[in-house]
Amino acid sequence: MSTATSPMPVLRGSGGTTLQAEEDALVLRRWRKEKRIPLQAVRQVRAEGRALAVELTAPAGTTPPVSGYGA
Repeated sequence: MSTATSPMPVLRGSGGTTLQAEEDALVLRRWRKEKRIPLQAVRQVRAEGRALAVELTAPAGTTPPVSGYGA
């Protein structure tokens, strides 16, 4: 019997929060809510201590938004 596994890692945080890539988006799931962030809108994902920061793209001359997700 084989088990299916995703080739993409799933990042797990407190309270059942998960972040993973699916097809053409990063999918954030927490507290029965789901937010899809198109990969084209993601500039960078980085660790900041025990938290994860997702920096989005922005038009030239503006500051890109950054969303932080704690551990």
